[in-house]
Amino acid sequence: MLDLLVHRSGKTGAEIITPRVIAKLLPLLLNIQEGTVYDGSFGTGRLLAYAYRYAKENGCKIKLVGQEINARAKWVFPVQIKASSVMELGVITAL
Repeated sequence: MLDLLVHRSGKTGAEIITPRVIAKLLPLLLNIQEGTVYDGSFGTGRLLAYAYRYAKENGCKIKLVGQEINARAKWVFPVQIKASSVMELGVITAL
């Protein structure tokens, strides 16, 4: 659904969405246990959303922090992870 919305907005997707395969793979490779997960080019937050899911499934406590130059893109993130259930949400800012 998110990919469709980005496509309809006239974007290619490369500038605001981490490919799903990469977003799923990174938390596994990093074996996130605790601490802060930072994404300096946040986009829609797909990478942080998968990091959050991985941490939740593995009983880990993490803090999510991201920055994004596109102020509108960051508002998709709470929808992706249902923000009310976030363990600890750090600063999500638009530059």
